[in-house]
Amino acid sequence: MFYTIDYAIYELEEHAGELCRNISPLLFYSLLNKLVKPKLNIINFSKIKDYESRAKGIAQLFDPDDWPFIALAMKINKPIWTNDTDLIKYSLITCKYLALDTTVLLKILRGEIKLSDEYRIKKELRERYNIPT
Repeated sequence: MFYTIDYAIYELEEHAGELCRNISPLLFYSLLNKLVKPKLNIINFSKIKDYESRAKGIAQLFDPDDWPFIALAMKINKPIWTNDTDLIKYSLITCKYLALDTTVLLKILRGEIKLSDEYRIKKELRERYNIPT
């Protein structure tokens, strides 16, 4: 099961025009509502308020708009799936949350790496993103 914050759905819908450059809006909303949303556990923004201050403190180092995703990861103790280089780098630098790129997620899904093997995950990410240990 994948988790997201309701803010992410709002962001997708707000930027639908940009996202629909290559597909029709009808297809976009059909995919979003019939394929994506049913696979998500959407967490209400109010549920992450206890983590807001800490997450904002981290996100201000690279992108203040990313704090809700960091707060959600901290609350549910699950990694963030992203290809945002800064979000990944700062997860490795701060060790307050874990962010995975698609390459690592695919390895987890294929059974090549266990999600519980944070040492191996972080080692691979540190090498790929040139983050010293």
